[in-house]
Amino acid sequence: MDLVKRILEEYGYKKIESVDEVSFYARENEDYFIVANYQREDLINYVDSEVTKKSYDLITKYKDTYQDLSKNTSLFVCVQVEDFGTFINQQRNEIYSVEEDPYIFRKYVILYTQASHESLISKTTTEILTSAQNIDEFNTYENTLTRYSNSDYFLALQLLIKIPFLELSKDSIELKDISTRLEGVLSSSQHFIASEVGDHALEDIESVHEEAISLNSQTEFDEWLDKTVSDLERVG
Repeated sequence: MDLVKRILEEYGYKKIESVDEVSFYARENEDYFIVANYQREDLINYVDSEVTKKSYDLITKYKDTYQDLSKNTSLFVCVQVEDFGTFINQQRNEIYSVEEDPYIFRKYVILYTQASHESLISKTTTEILTSAQNIDEFNTYENTLTRYSNSDYFLALQLLIKIPFLELSKDSIELKDISTRLEGVLSSSQHFIASEVGDHALEDIESVHEEAISLNSQTEFDEWLDKTVSDLERVG
């Protein structure tokens, strides 16, 4: 995925080698990254995929050159899809199993459409990060009915969450504003009941929300949002 590669290079990572759809990036004495383009069938059969094998081969090739390679390498599993919502609903388990696989290196699944990639690659990284932290777009994303309505935003949000060295600006998404954002998914009666719970409950929600934003797994982040809405609906 060219956009991820561009961001790596902007932050000082050098491309060491590319083998077909797999590229290896390094910054000496720091983290190492592999950017690999996967097809849908590759994700379903991740362990036996030729793309995965090529990624492992690159690690093996350079393990003597970079002594800390095995413990400081992350793999970006980039998958082009036609539609975010449809793909995630159908392949959620596969995405989760890949990202939670503990072997060899950390893995981050990044989904993109051709249109969203073309749109974001024409923007600067600063513009992309600013977009990912737009509170109005985040509110729309929190609503399960409109979550993937803005494909550019969803891709930008994935990049912010999953590229480890990109930082969240606390000025853009303030935890203290969560009660306002939750109003969008509550009926008036549900909101009254939630308000009656008191400030302590909101603090607990904020704590969970802070943890959710820092998650590396987009699947876990989505599941947290779904559970939050479901729990509040049950209260109502």
